[in-house]
Order: sequence, then structure tokens, then C-alpha cells
Amino acid sequence: MIKSYIEEIHSRRNKAAIFWLMVFISSCLLYLFFQWYYVNVDFKINDWVNPKNILKQFWIINIHVFPNPDNIFINGKSYSNSSKSIFDYGNYNVEVYSTGYVSSIFNVHLNKNYPIYYETINLFKKLKYKPILLEYDEIKKVDDYYLAFSKKDKQVQVINNNYNVIKTFINDYFYIGYKYFSNNGNILVYDFDTNILKPYISKTTWLEITCNNVRTYHDRLFCFDNMDFIDWSSMKWDEKVLRINNNIILTTNNIYNNGNWWDWGTYVHSNKYIYDPENLAHIDSMPFILEDWYLYNLENTKKTKLVLPEFDTIKNSYEFSKETMFLWYKWNVGTFLLIDEKNKFSWTLDDIDLSKVSVFKINWAYIFNTWNNLYLYYKWSTNLISILKWEDISVIGNDVFFKKDGKNYTLNLIQ
Repeated sequence: MIKSYIEEIHSRRNKAAIFWLMVFISSCLLYLFFQWYYVNVDFKINDWVNPKNILKQFWIINIHVFPNPDNIFINGKSYSNSSKSIFDYGNYNVEVYSTGYVSSIFNVHLNKNYPIYYETINLFKKLKYKPILLEYDEIKKVDDYYLAFSKKDKQVQVINNNYNVIKTFINDYFYIGYKYFSNNGNILVYDFDTNILKPYISKTTWLEITCNNVRTYHDRLFCFDNMDFIDWSSMKWDEKVLRINNNIILTTNNIYNNGNWWDWGTYVHSNKYIYDPENLAHIDSMPFILEDWYLYNLENTKKTKLVLPEFDTIKNSYEFSKETMFLWYKWNVGTFLLIDEKNKFSWTLDDIDLSKVSVFKINWAYIFNTWNNLYLYYKWSTNLISILKWEDISVIGNDVFFKKDGKNYTLNLIQ
């Protein structure tokens, strides 16, 4: 009886020891896992195992592709959509193919600072375009309508969303932008309700406005004669506007940053040497200035340096959520730079006039319009993909208008 009891005690102790050993081993493996390590076990008897290779650090690639693709290859090996696969550190070439969609080919670099690559990829459908049975040289979007300009007939056609003409009038006026025209110093506005082009009347003074040098910013009229907006919500600064572009208004002491028609964020600056807003940019809604080939934050009086590749000239900048796209020149070579919270992506735009380039983002893709070529850029991609090469390309919202063999066509970027 005593012997049996002792054997039972030893058996329980052994089971407990094994249990706690398994708990200890599992805890160690779990700890290693959260430190991005795994046990590299090789059961080949004839191969000598280097102790340094027993514990290996791992990285993860997790790609979600919509719609479900035909094939995904990582360094030439098949990869299942949305699988969380373990990889060693290093560079990986990712290829995504799907019938009827533009292929995505890009590089991923895994390192200690970037142990997991996670991305949702919305593939871009191959474009299908259709003819527009209208003759025009240029088209603009205004609210729910289009204005189509013909140089030959000197006409302006007002077109609805079905591309039907609802009004035509002789274009004896200079088109300023939005729904505004000018003629002999007078500003006129097209009223879409009455289909009448009439003198623009100030809602504040109810007097006819005349201005010789005027442009539109965010669909608002800005008069360079008095350096002020011409509408009911004019800013009426005490200080004179020095410069203005699409994103930033510069005065002696303030920068009015990234404004909508109803609101411009205001930042005080103390740099009296700021002359050109073309070299002012905004990143995550904060104003920056280009000085000595570097960007500086102007939110505070103390400049905070943003380390980026040396800029010669910023031509334009675009913000997409927490991403910023720069078009800039370095040694007279056009380049775009895309930065987000963790990464930077850059590509040279050879033989492209950056003053004619505009950038749009559709889902996961970036669209570069160079007037005669439409490029697609997938984030992380290794190249720009030409998806449309004709003439007079205009991107208006999700719609693209262009000329092919002298005729007008349209397509929708989200099909």
C-alpha cells in the first residue's frame, strides 16, 4: 500500500513537472513570438545546425487584394490572398495579376524597423471609354454641369451629366474659372437656373464689381487689384496679401493654409524673407517652407526641420488623408515624392513639365495627368504605368475627358 502510494506521488510529480515544463516552454516560445523570433528546427540528420540559426527573427507580409486576384507571387512563389505568411528580412518583389485589371508590381522591404507589411490593394480596372457626340476644345466641371469651350466657333456649351447641351452662347468673354467670366474689366457669372450670363453683383454692397486681374481659388474670385476675395465672405485683412496659390495665402505676418471657401487655417510666421508661396507647402495640414533645400515647419516661430531629399523647387503638393505628394525639381529634373507616417516613395518624371501635372487618388492608386498621358501609380510600385495616352486629357472628379483622332471621349475611373 505504501509503495503504491509513493509511486502515485512520483507519478503526479512527474506529470506536474511535465505540465509546468510545457508551460515554461510555451511561455518562452510565446515571448519569442512577440519579440518576432521563432525556433528554426531542421530535421535533416546529415546537416550540421548552426546554433546561431536556431532562433531566427521573422517578418510578416499580409496582403488583402480586392477583387480576389488570379495570382499573387512573392519573389516568384505563389501567395494566397489575405494569408499572413512569415518571411525572413530583406527585399521582396510582389506581383498581383487579375484578368481585366491593371497588374500591380511593387517592392517590399522588411527590416527591424518595419517587421510587418500590411496593405489592402484595390486593383484598378482597365479603362473602357466611350465617345461624346459633341465638338469642343476644353471642358470644365461646374457644380452639376459642364462648360465646353470651342475655339473654332467661339462658343460655350452648357452640358448636363448626360452630355446633352442645354444652352449655347457666344464666347466673347475670358473664362476666369468656376462659373465666372470677364469682359472689358467687367466680371460676369453664369446663372444655371435661368441660363443667363449676367454681371456679377456683390452680395455685400450690391454694386457691380470690376476687376482687371482676377482668378478663382477654391471656386472663389480673388482680385489682384485690391488683393482680396470678391464675395460676401471676404477676409478683409488689415495686412496686404503678398502671394497666393491654390493652397496657401501669404501675408506679411500670416499664412492662410489649405483653405476651403469658408475657412482658411491661420498660422503666424516671423520670416520676413518668405516671398513665394510656390515654395510653401502643407504636410498633414501644417505649413512648411522650403529654405536652403530643406522644409521647415512654420506652425511655431521656432522652425522644425523636416528631413527629406534636398529640394530645389517645389512645384506643387497634394494631401491625401495622412499622405503628402510633392512635385518638385532637383537639378532641373522633375520628381514626385510621396510620404506617409512611416515611408517615403520617390520616382523621376523624365521629360515631363510639372506645371502641367495634376495628381488624384482613386482608392489605392494615384493618377498622374500630364495632359497627353494618364499614369497610374500603385503605392510601393516600382514604376509608373501609362493607362491612357491621347490628347487634352482632363480629369474631373472620377471622370476623364480626352481627344482621340480629333474626337471627344470620356471614361469613368471607377467602373
